[in-house]
Amino acid sequence: MATNLLRLRMRRIFVCAASGILFAAVAATAFAQAPQSSSVVITGPMANRALSKADVSLDAAMRMVNACEQFATQNNFAAVGYVLDPFGSIVYVDRMDGIRPIESEEALARAKAALFNRGASGGGGGNPANAANANANIPGQIRVEQRGGEQRPGGLAIIVDNEFVGAIGIAGSDTMDEACARAGLAAVGIVQPNAAPVQAQPVSAEDRPGTPAQGNVPLTLTGAAAKRAATKTEISGAAAFRIAEACRAWGKQHNDASIMYILDPSGNIVHAYREDGTRPVQFDSASDKARTSLLTRMTTIDLNNKVGNDVPTQVRYRLRGLDLGPGGIPIIVDDQLIGTIGVAGQDPLDEPCAIAGLAAVGITQKPSANGPPLPTQQSQTQPPR
Repeated sequence: MATNLLRLRMRRIFVCAASGILFAAVAATAFAQAPQSSSVVITGPMANRALSKADVSLDAAMRMVNACEQFATQNNFAAVGYVLDPFGSIVYVDRMDGIRPIESEEALARAKAALFNRGASGGGGGNPANAANANANIPGQIRVEQRGGEQRPGGLAIIVDNEFVGAIGIAGSDTMDEACARAGLAAVGIVQPNAAPVQAQPVSAEDRPGTPAQGNVPLTLTGAAAKRAATKTEISGAAAFRIAEACRAWGKQHNDASIMYILDPSGNIVHAYREDGTRPVQFDSASDKARTSLLTRMTTIDLNNKVGNDVPTQVRYRLRGLDLGPGGIPIIVDDQLIGTIGVAGQDPLDEPCAIAGLAAVGITQKPSANGPPLPTQQSQTQPPR
């Protein structure tokens, strides 16, 4: 009797142990396959600084757009991608050469539609086969359009652990925009429900097609891209990307988190980023500085020097959305404006950051007269402007 009881107990222990091992193996597999929120959203001190733990991170946003651009390159089209945070502010934008202004607007509008819908902008929940059904809902389309959205495929919600953390919008192809967006999400481990499978490629935040890590890049559009965009005098995507990356690297050396906008001569975004931990007040500032340099063909510091203490002029400029703070610089090559930069982070660092970016593509920009002095030592805890 005692022997049988001992055998029964031993069998129970064996079954429990085997079940525990099986559960651990299944959990480990699920953990490996599921997207980890720490790799997609901002965390740690940056989340505390932004007072948010549900914003898509810059690194994840860059991976998404870069993966989409690789998908577009493989399928012979150019794309533009917008990634927005849950409140509709830009986290990252990149535009491949040859994109027309209407396509940039469409990408942003699709991201906004996904933001409103918490789903696919085409209304198909990620399934291209269902996206066409949205065409019949004219009143719904009008409501979305009135809010700045567009109810066509190409926009997807970014959802991690049942939490909405942002939206992505893609434009450039009439038929593959949503597939491009899904390729972007797959690059960070997010798979849309009911969506056709997309081959996930390991993509880093630096893997932008056509932008070599070393060597020269064209400063303006060339070849087929220039023909499609009908201009040869706007900054190329590769040059804009390298300028932005150089500014970000410079900022890290000086303990600065920043936002940069690079606009073409028509005022459309070519490239933009928002580093983790920055705050909404800085988003508009960077955009306004770029626009100010676009309209005045001057650095924002030079314009501030010109205006001086003329309060009526200061007010007039402010009411027009111009920003006289440091960080706005026109990009001029051979006496031709090809774009503008706006940087917002910490005031003394904004213009030097932009200058460091321009130097990375061989453009020498002298500091503006009477600009803020560069601090010799930057505090880790100094709040952003």
